[in-house]
Amino acid sequence: MVGANCVGCPSECDGCNPTNGVCDACAPGYWTDGASCVATCPPGTYKSPSTWESGASCAGCVAPCVTCSSATACSTCDSGLYLDRKAKTCVDTCAPGTYASPDNQCRVCNIRCTACTDKVWTACTGCAAPYYLSGTTCGPACPAGTYPDDATRTCKCPTGCKTCSNANTCISCESGYWKTADSKCVTACPAGKYGDTTTRTCTACPTGCKTCTDGDTCTSCESTHWKTAESKCVATCPLGRYGDTAAPRTCVACTTGFWATATGCVNTCPPGSFKSPSTWAANARCAPCIAPCQNCINTIYCLSCKSGGTPSKGVCPVSRRSLLAWATKP
Repeated sequence: MVGANCVGCPSECDGCNPTNGVCDACAPGYWTDGASCVATCPPGTYKSPSTWESGASCAGCVAPCVTCSSATACSTCDSGLYLDRKAKTCVDTCAPGTYASPDNQCRVCNIRCTACTDKVWTACTGCAAPYYLSGTTCGPACPAGTYPDDATRTCKCPTGCKTCSNANTCISCESGYWKTADSKCVTACPAGKYGDTTTRTCTACPTGCKTCTDGDTCTSCESTHWKTAESKCVATCPLGRYGDTAAPRTCVACTTGFWATATGCVNTCPPGSFKSPSTWAANARCAPCIAPCQNCINTIYCLSCKSGGTPSKGVCPVSRRSLLAWATKP
């Protein structure tokens, strides 16, 4: 009633207070929201029970739902949470096969993906058969230099391999790795080989080297060689040096006034050898006399002969006639 006039109740009411027009009950298709009758519940509330056409009311959503369609069906979520569209719940991490979209919903990955970061098949982190993951892309085949692993559905290579043909065969190696003769990539080459930084392969050390750091630097020598001051391994030590058989098998220099034999330094060469060069005070060595000399002063002047003959002007007799002449001398 307004003044002395009677005014009809609002259309959403099924009867109302004649003084103030507040609904006593809601008309069909309306339900209560506090003291009002509404056809749609405001944000943050939902119609309860949802199936009732009359006698229903707007109930508040349950946290962490911001908006909802029922007490157990969220439509939007609190900040930092994502709506699981299938379960209609708010989660902090989306379920496998879905991804967190910018609108804070968990959306289904592309059909090629089992896990992803976006809806396209180039943003996958896992692949469904018959696809394989290469980087973030799920494709029907692996790119050259990788092989398909059916167990993980990934395109992969063994650790250290840059490219490969299968799980046991590397074609090339990553930085910090070297390829062995059996097509593996290793961080340290086996004994007798060194890592070639140009080819990324384990390459054989120079002849005579037992271990080495590159093609020019030996760190130890085989039992038939000696290491020089220049880190080479040689079968014969240079002039003025002898091969020390004690580990680590190095060529040892003689001091001034001494020269090298096969086993040490002397100031007088032993029988059967001579100082060479004879004029050197250092870096000379004792070189073996050459047959038919038994003892000598150089390569061409004998002091005694292996045949037992007497040298003539430094030359040993070599023929039977010469020996007979020597033996029958008056």
